[in-house]
Amino acid sequence: SGVPERAEVGLLTRNIVVRGDDASARSQFGGQVMMTGDGKAHISWTEFRLVGQKGVMGRYPIHFHQLGDAGTGSFVQNSTIQQSFNRCITIHGTNHVRLEGNVTYEAIGHCFYLEEGDEVGNILKNNLSLVTYGTATPLVPQDKSPVAFWITNPNNTVVGNAAAEAGTAYWYPIFDKPIPFGRTGQDLSWMDKISPKFTPLGTFQGNVGHSSGQILFVELGFKST
Repeated sequence: SGVPERAEVGLLTRNIVVRGDDASARSQFGGQVMMTGDGKAHISWTEFRLVGQKGVMGRYPIHFHQLGDAGTGSFVQNSTIQQSFNRCITIHGTNHVRLEGNVTYEAIGHCFYLEEGDEVGNILKNNLSLVTYGTATPLVPQDKSPVAFWITNPNNTVVGNAAAEAGTAYWYPIFDKPIPFGRTGQDLSWMDKISPKFTPLGTFQGNVGHSSGQILFVELGFKST
């Protein structure tokens, strides 16, 4: 009766291009876009290439950094990230960001990355992740066999995405408590009120994964990264 054979296809080129140069390619040290404070991002139809900085914490192609609810209204849509030296899009301590219709290809480490476990209300919809590479110098141990979609808090919307050629397509490392990164000197008492392990699932629906080590892995009580 035949075997269904389908491939994921994504257009990588855009008219607006943010890219590293030949030196970036040699050193694996490319550019980054970071939103901090009350920063907003409205990114559409943009190509990012030769970006991110290999092995450097916090230096990702697109990085929402500790915005909290100020992430509301920010989005990255219909854009591409290819040949990234350090992840694809990182949402760190930020809520209510929309990532929709993006295509990523050839990234080192986890690609769509929710970092601490306190990120909620974000929407990851109709994105495509193709080819993630492991690294001998991981930021977290799991980067040795990287994940296309790393979702640390259940209270997010993950709908209609596709992932191929990753260590794991979708991984929910569910922490007992958030694990802070880059918060030296901050009062973190508010994190004591957050328990991803006991947070109801938002939405996980219509996602596809294949050609990966495993497709969906939910790990309750994840202890450390």
